[in-house]
Amino acid sequence: MNNQLTGEKVRVGVLGCGQIAQIMHLPFLSESPDFEITALCDLSLATVTAMAERYGVPSVYTSSDDLMADPNVDAIIVCSFDHAGVALDAIRAGKHLLVEKPLAFTPEEGRAVAAAASAANTVAMVGYMKLFDPGFEQGLAIIADSGVPHVRTVHNLAGRFDIAKTMYDQLRFSDIPAGVLEDSLAEVNARIDEHLGDHAGYRELYTTLLMLGAHDLSVVRVAFGAPARVAYASNDGQKHLLAVLEYDDAAPVVFEIGTGSRYDWWDEWVGVSTDTVETRIEFSHPYIRYAPTRVSVRESRYEMESRAVLTASSDDPFRRELAHFADAIRNGTAVKSTIEGGLQDLVLATDLIRALPPLAQAQTKDA
Repeated sequence: MNNQLTGEKVRVGVLGCGQIAQIMHLPFLSESPDFEITALCDLSLATVTAMAERYGVPSVYTSSDDLMADPNVDAIIVCSFDHAGVALDAIRAGKHLLVEKPLAFTPEEGRAVAAAASAANTVAMVGYMKLFDPGFEQGLAIIADSGVPHVRTVHNLAGRFDIAKTMYDQLRFSDIPAGVLEDSLAEVNARIDEHLGDHAGYRELYTTLLMLGAHDLSVVRVAFGAPARVAYASNDGQKHLLAVLEYDDAAPVVFEIGTGSRYDWWDEWVGVSTDTVETRIEFSHPYIRYAPTRVSVRESRYEMESRAVLTASSDDPFRRELAHFADAIRNGTAVKSTIEGGLQDLVLATDLIRALPPLAQAQTKDA
């Protein structure tokens, strides 16, 4: 890569000033010794102006084209709703790119971004912060040393997202021109429906897989590798999916995801059982900064049982993800959360939906 920086701070622009930017990315960027926030962009002029004042950012835009053209921006973090188009624009503008998950809404869109990123001399990565979680890393090391797995599970019924409203001061204004958000959503839905074809009736479930479940798809890929096939899938309406992912040379993975639970706890975990060891990686709430992920280990060896609950570190995955992004830009370090990986997750999400019986859009509640 010949577009590296050599020591100065990476000048970063953030596209989209909604919840994820306000409560996670912007605070960590402002505290980081690796970055200087030089520009913000959002459809809401009031929101982007207020956030710029809060963090001392010199340039504000309501057009992504203007952000891409800013010579004082080395890297762009995409936190907007529809990612693929602006990710492509950032790559073509010669900017380093961190695009929040999902990479795109369809594999076809993801392939275009992956091809552009592969041909560019810039860093491009997907915002899969769980891959940088110290507890996840520690849990995978324990699993690798525990013997041959017989049962493997990736589970996410989430929990209450509104906890963020009680913890953080979020600024939102209603000055976006009428119809803009509605038109954008309708255009995305049309692209998804075309992609899913005779399974378009599962659009909401597919979107859940891409929004909430993208992290879990990436966890499956990194922890266990890409499955050979989806052997079974069953849904409970548009909010819950249970599937079995088969591997040619390893135990299957039971994959479960759902929304709507009102748990006060965050219910997302990876479990692996061997002959003698049961390991569970219990992810912390993604919006509670520095909350550690726990690793529970239960062993049966030498006719004795032992249990342990381990905490690798309370360093925040978002913070570690940004440090990795800066290291890749400055030093050419290989990206851990690749665009190609994001594309593979889009393909698996599609395979999960297509393992269900066909369901036409006209049969769904919102048709």
